[in-house]
Amino acid sequence: MPANSAPALLIALGAALSIAIAGGSGSLAQPAGARAQADIQCSRTDMPREFDCVVTLSDRRTGEALGGVDLTIRLDMPSMPMAHNMRPVKATEARSGTYRARIRLDMLGDWALQLNLKGRVRDRVVKTLRFDESGAAPVDATRTAPGQHKH
Repeated sequence: MPANSAPALLIALGAALSIAIAGGSGSLAQPAGARAQADIQCSRTDMPREFDCVVTLSDRRTGEALGGVDLTIRLDMPSMPMAHNMRPVKATEARSGTYRARIRLDMLGDWALQLNLKGRVRDRVVKTLRFDESGAAPVDATRTAPGQHKH
């Protein structure tokens, strides 16, 4: 074997090994082009400003559940940047693609939830919810007319 072909052989073997590992079932590699989509449902607990949230993650392209990822939720109040940003909350996987987290807010109102996924899929999804005495709903579904904002 010529001396200059050894590096090429090592590169080819490394590429073949990477493909074999990524292609097997149970792969931890990110699926090609995988992008997450999220559905979030939050309900009040008995404690003030505390909510139990269920996050359902799926692949935006295929609809397949995104299980086996590390999910961290970062909360920030967009109307008051840097004033009300909470510590990140680590969600636990209840079943494949469904995660649970308990969050406690400084105050009720509109909060941006930044869902950070690591592991099999690396992605970030941001959802804005309006938290009030009755629970939480996406901001788009609860918009009030100008001048009718409740404090």
